Amino acid sequence: MTPLMLKWGPNIQLVRELMSTEVRFLIVGGYAVAWYECREPHKINDLDLLLEPTGSNAQKFVDAVRRIEPSFCLAAHQLARPNLHLGIKDQTFFLDVLTPQKEIDFDDLFGRSETASFQEGITARVISREDLIAMKHRTIKMLSEETQKHEDDLRCLEAV
Repeated sequence: MTPLMLKWGPNIQLVRELMSTEVRFLIVGGYAVAWYECREPHKINDLDLLLEPTGSNAQKFVDAVRRIEPSFCLAAHQLARPNLHLGIKDQTFFLDVLTPQKEIDFDDLFGRSETASFQEGITARVISREDLIAMKHRTIKMLSEETQKHEDDLRCLEAV
């Protein structure tokens, strides 16, 4: 597959930093959908990351973010919990940080994930197509409006 281009320069730096410090995360959302060729990468407006919700992993994530944006004020304990959805959309980053629901094992997701390549030789793990489909189903159930994008993604992912 052709490498995907991540928008927002700091997001590229962040993925590079996360990989170099061995933060356990998966790319989910729009970029994962694009990886499976079900959305145009230029139509994606943010980066969605699914973090392993452990204290040590959350601390590595916070440290990596602070190396790029020293004023980042979130504490690791705020990230080390299940079912988190945190938008970090400021002058530096444009991303959503998520953690799996309590009943979902991150190790299982990670084990089924794929390695994707991005610009500048960056590689990162992307959630498996099957797990992305399950995630999209959960998202559609939770949302009361603005589900069209997710439903379109789901139709394409299930057809592949």
